[in-house]
This record gives sequence, structure tokens and C-alpha cells, in this order.
Amino acid sequence: MGIIALQEINWTRAGILEKRDSTFFYNGHKSQHILGTCFAVKKNVKHLTVGYQGLTPHISTLRLKGTFFNHNSIKAHSLTDVESPPYDIKLILGDLKAKLGSAILLPSYREKQPL
Repeated sequence: MGIIALQEINWTRAGILEKRDSTFFYNGHKSQHILGTCFAVKKNVKHLTVGYQGLTPHISTLRLKGTFFNHNSIKAHSLTDVESPPYDIKLILGDLKAKLGSAILLPSYREKQPL
């Protein structure tokens, strides 16, 4: 498809970086070179990009235009609740067994957003 989801990129701030063959939608920590998520999108599929949200340095979403439904890809270090339209297909990428403290976050997500 031409999309790669990256984590722990260690870039600061959020933005869009255009390169020759790809566009990088990224979100990192405000000032420190820690954490961060990124979607690398090839030029031949960039026109399908509907939107990008960098919610925290741990989680971001990329929305793509589909034929019948749009696709909402969620990139997460540790899973948190994400609002997306109910008719979008949800593609969750990342460390799904990640913990925040001693709590596993996946069961709470499953209860609210059935996959």
C-alpha cells in the first residue's frame, strides 16, 4: 500500500515533512528527543490522505480515503481511547500489549470500540 507506521522516532514537535519519495506525518515530544509516532506515506498514495492527528507522543491517527469506507489507522505505543466515525474501518498498529503503569489498556478499549 505504501504506508509505514513508525514509533519512537525521537523527533521534537509535530509536523509534515516532504521528501522526494515520501511524506512523513509525525508527532513527537514538545522539547525532548524521546517518544514519537510517525506515518511514512509514499507519494503514489498521498492523494488518499484525508487527515492526520498527532494526539500525543504515544498515539496518532492517519485517515485514508477508501472506495466504500474510509480507513482510520491508529499508531500507538500504549493504547488509549480514540474517537473516529463509526463507519470508518479501524486499523490499529503498535504495541498492543503495552502497559501504562500496572494497567493493561487493551481490555478497556475493546469494551468501548469493538474491533
